[in-house]
Amino acid sequence: MRLVTYLPPDAPQDGTSFDLDAHGRAAGLLQVFGEEVLVDLERAGRVVGRTLPRRLLDLVAAGPAAWDTARSVLDQATEGDLPSGYGSDEHTLPAELVRLLAPIPTPPMVRDFYAYEDHVRRGFAKRGADIPPEWFELPAFYKQNHRAIRGPEEELPWPAFTDELDYELEIAMVVGVGGRDIPESRAGEHVFGYTIMNDVSARDLQRTEMAVRLGPAKSKDFATVLGPVLVTADELDPLDLHPVARIDGEVVTDSRTSDMRWTFEQMLAYVSIDEDVFPGDVFGSGTVANGCGLEHGRMLRPGEVLELEVPGIGILRNRVGVPRPKVDLPRPRDGLA
Repeated sequence: MRLVTYLPPDAPQDGTSFDLDAHGRAAGLLQVFGEEVLVDLERAGRVVGRTLPRRLLDLVAAGPAAWDTARSVLDQATEGDLPSGYGSDEHTLPAELVRLLAPIPTPPMVRDFYAYEDHVRRGFAKRGADIPPEWFELPAFYKQNHRAIRGPEEELPWPAFTDELDYELEIAMVVGVGGRDIPESRAGEHVFGYTIMNDVSARDLQRTEMAVRLGPAKSKDFATVLGPVLVTADELDPLDLHPVARIDGEVVTDSRTSDMRWTFEQMLAYVSIDEDVFPGDVFGSGTVANGCGLEHGRMLRPGEVLELEVPGIGILRNRVGVPRPKVDLPRPRDGLA
């Protein structure tokens, strides 16, 4: 299934005066006569006498039986067994009429990993170092701000604490079935699906944070972009994808995911040791090879249009915002013994 979260045409579209997570609705995305059509899952379920949640996060958390029901509803829509039109039944409409949000606008948790060896090697080479042997011992990650999620077509914010704004092209996995102490051999059963992730980075602040050997934190927590579509795991192999990034139409990243040294199953197994993972948790893969401006020497500029494309998922498009006026960062107290 190809699933999205959307705002219906009668909802406020600016996103400034209401809770996106509360107003967003779950829908399946279909191709009908060359046109993308949304099937609102809750409303379509009512048409055929089935019960489905309104939010995509709730559908994920409802488990495999609910997923099968959603798949059945979408199959009926594909086969023409559901009435069409966004009228009295209000369950189908052209995708062009709505605003797509991040598939999971407020995940319970976002963890970002460091799984692509080529990206890791290039990053350490820029610091005059080799990959530390510890990288090969465990799937390292940090935790992101799960309340700073943005979606397709939203402006990328330019914070007041950076002069070096960068994108990072990643694949994100969404947990379907939660658990604890999940064995690697069974971890695939806990994966719901995959989407595109942009781990937006303030590189100058990140360098300062990492020099303290605690972070990254503020340099990442202002925005993470997910979307446009959440594709269920049965339709996608995360080790056989072709991620591409374009800035104003120019290709700046042309990569493959086949060099992913730490798999999502290994990440899940590691995180779940003596710790619960929950439905809707997002696991970022880490940046694909040559998947950021730091690697190819080009930071983002105000007004540019960034497109992250992964065939099988879609295109995550955002315009870079105008920098906020710089602010002075806090300084430590003076005069202490």
